[in-house]
Amino acid sequence: MAKSSAGELRSQAYLALDLHYVTLEELKPLYDLADKVARQLARFIAYLESRHQAPRVREDSGVYEV
Repeated sequence: MAKSSAGELRSQAYLALDLHYVTLEELKPLYDLADKVARQLARFIAYLESRHQAPRVREDSGVYEV
């Protein structure tokens, strides 16, 4: 989901450029940051998928007292 959101942000940024809401100089840092975040997320997802054998925390009971 987050990786798709980063892609959508890049798309919206280009739309803002096309509609002359921002200049190319204003767009570049935003685009670069969104691209960096998307790459970081891709690496994190790959890391999590590579650990599919990792033990998971599981509770035996779902009863809680307050």
